[in-house]
Amino acid sequence: AHPIKPKSYEEINNFYTATIYEKGAEVIRMLQTLLGKNGFDKGIELYIKTFNAKAVGTKDFIWAMQKANDYDLTLFSKWYDNVGTPILTINSDYEKNDLIISIEVSQDLYMPFNIGILDNNGCDIVNETIILNGKKNKFIFENIKKDHTLSLNRNFSAPVILNYNYSIDQLIFLVANDTDIFNRYEMMQNLSIRLMLQSFKNNSTTVNQKYIEVFKTILADTTIDNQLKAKLLSLPTLATLMQKSSNMDIQKLDKIRNLFLKSIAATLNKSLQIVYKNLCKEKSFSIDALSMGERALKNLILYLLMHNNDKKIIDSAYKQFLNAKNMTDKLGALRALSKQDTPTYKNALKLFYEEYKTDSLSINKYFSIISSADNPNILNDINNLEKLPEYSLELPNIIRAITGNFTRNYKYFHTKEGYAYVVDKILELDNINPQIASGLAKSFKDYKKLLPQTAQLMKNELQKLLNNQDLSKNVLEIVEKLLID
Repeated sequence: AHPIKPKSYEEINNFYTATIYEKGAEVIRMLQTLLGKNGFDKGIELYIKTFNAKAVGTKDFIWAMQKANDYDLTLFSKWYDNVGTPILTINSDYEKNDLIISIEVSQDLYMPFNIGILDNNGCDIVNETIILNGKKNKFIFENIKKDHTLSLNRNFSAPVILNYNYSIDQLIFLVANDTDIFNRYEMMQNLSIRLMLQSFKNNSTTVNQKYIEVFKTILADTTIDNQLKAKLLSLPTLATLMQKSSNMDIQKLDKIRNLFLKSIAATLNKSLQIVYKNLCKEKSFSIDALSMGERALKNLILYLLMHNNDKKIIDSAYKQFLNAKNMTDKLGALRALSKQDTPTYKNALKLFYEEYKTDSLSINKYFSIISSADNPNILNDINNLEKLPEYSLELPNIIRAITGNFTRNYKYFHTKEGYAYVVDKILELDNINPQIASGLAKSFKDYKKLLPQTAQLMKNELQKLLNNQDLSKNVLEIVEKLLID
């Protein structure tokens, strides 16, 4: 972890990370929440008017926001030097008829925080932005009945981790009733993560039926926009589950996630197939929101159904692939087929390659699907990709599509063979493009969270990089930081 504005660096090309770009954007978005859209727009206008065509820094941006709104942002500016993600520990209590909410922040920061309070009918009693200033904060909401549910950090008002003891039933209630779209999605993700990690801990072989019922209810709800429905029905990624775990047993986490996928697909098979068939009705192609939502939901359902290991579903996916009139549906079918290493999948890959091999963007999609596939022979398939005439070490997008995507195929990357392949590729690339090589080196960032035996396998491969006398500064900086105890 490092701040948005690091104090130092060894290699400038390693300076520009997701923290700088993404967290930096989140901090700017907090300013809009604090100042309101009109106030933020006034700040932007002053910033452009004052600094157009000049070299500027974050202090100049903050100055413009302060000046335009007569708002002191001195405390807020600490976000630029903050390391890590703040944790908010939230407790609620009653005093007579008043609800008292205490929020303890792990770091001394100033931030907006959107909060809602819902009654037992799912209606907002409270929906407002409060200001957190410092580590300890207390707020009193008068005349709030005890049968309420809190909706916290609405619209992702601040980039923080929430520590609040929601019950399973409260999470289910918020998924069904929260008026904030972001929080409906967030609560569904939290519900999924909670139940998956419980199954992981308890070595469960079944899935909580309440969860299946939530899934079924969302699927049948015709009032939910299809784009949102596709998001709500998307399970947390393996990467997300890994973030929530310490001493990560990646293979076991993957099995638990697949248990949930298979349980949903088997239990709701009939309902999923009905929705899929309705979404497959032929219509003219459009990029309007309605059509995009239909495609998103259709391809998600097809992916879910592929977990049933049903030949009819494989045939449906292949039919969609052949008849697709847009790349979204063609790739959606190909990704679904990649769940099983069947002759049908291989044939679809062959057809895609022959049709699009002269189009660089499409062929990169082809590379990424193969390197992301759930396939025990994946390294052999990647080796064959690297023999194709379209492959080149000198084209960064191809390396990202193949090796980059493989490093996010955690089930196969986190093996002795997976680590060895990526390290060999880093060494091969380092003389050609050290920036891309150092990017691949960052894929070993989970070293300290792995199970001891897996961590040792990774350490052995990282040591091979350190033993190379010609290693670039780009890669050396990353590897040395990873291995520091």
